[in-house]
Amino acid sequence: MAAAQNGEERRKANLALAYQRWRDGELFPWRITLALDYRELEGPEVDAACGVAEPCVDMWEDGHLYPTWDQLLALAELTGFTPVFFTIKSEPPRFENTSAAFHTKPKDWPDPPVLEFLPEAYEAIRRTL
Repeated sequence: MAAAQNGEERRKANLALAYQRWRDGELFPWRITLALDYRELEGPEVDAACGVAEPCVDMWEDGHLYPTWDQLLALAELTGFTPVFFTIKSEPPRFENTSAAFHTKPKDWPDPPVLEFLPEAYEAIRRTL
């Protein structure tokens, strides 16, 4: 019983931390891409599962549209990652440091990850808070 209670308290604390970071604009587009790619999720079904119209999720990934809190929760549920995962500030892995880089030509490397949202994307959400 105590372990379950501690787990629930930890979950609530992590959710509160994620909310505060989301509210402060500390959400990272590359983490959205990472979670979707890891779960091999793409297409209009992803947008629908997150409660948005296509191409909103693509716009989250490219930093042009900041998701609402409810949309972030839906994304977390869909991908199986906690909401706080999307707010962890760290550097994404660099493609050139992966083994895949040795098997492809630099011209075929993927675009670099989008590290942050455009200021105007966050401001649009901030005005609604």
